Amino acid sequence: MVARTAPYVGGDPINYLAYARQMESFYQAHVREPVFLASTRAALWLLDGQDAGVSLASCVGSVLAVFATYLLGVALLSPAAGLLAALLMAIEYDAIMWAPDGWRDDTFTATVLLAAWALLRLHDRPAFGTGAASGRMLRIACLTRITALTFVVPAFCGWSWQPGRVSARHGCRASVSRC
Repeated sequence: MVARTAPYVGGDPINYLAYARQMESFYQAHVREPVFLASTRAALWLLDGQDAGVSLASCVGSVLAVFATYLLGVALLSPAAGLLAALLMAIEYDAIMWAPDGWRDDTFTATVLLAAWALLRLHDRPAFGTGAASGRMLRIACLTRITALTFVVPAFCGWSWQPGRVSARHGCRASVSRC
């Protein structure tokens, strides 16, 4: 493998660094997806302004994605399934190789997984608290990448139009047992 002498040259990571350094508030007119930038800004603060802050933010997103995979696996099947899924996510080659490069993909993956987990909890236990939590997670996913709307809108439609709700865990286990 060839070592790079100048990381973050070109592409999105160099822009994430520039925008994170310019950030004056969470919502800015020229930045439509501020979650990763805010985490990059926090990482820059932790690392005393070093460019590696974007790598730290990306790696934190990767670790969060592994944890979110575990939560989703537990919600769907069992703790063992969640652990196996998290293990597979943690050892996935491309995820490991891309994590320190400063991309927001793993952060987006984590927010999608956490939103799915929150929606499953809302489905299993409909209440104001679980609804508010799932709404927050869906909002964070949209603020990480605007294309999250492609699953947020169908998720809300699907959740609200279901006749005779069955728990997600029960439905998933029934599907697996039929195979």
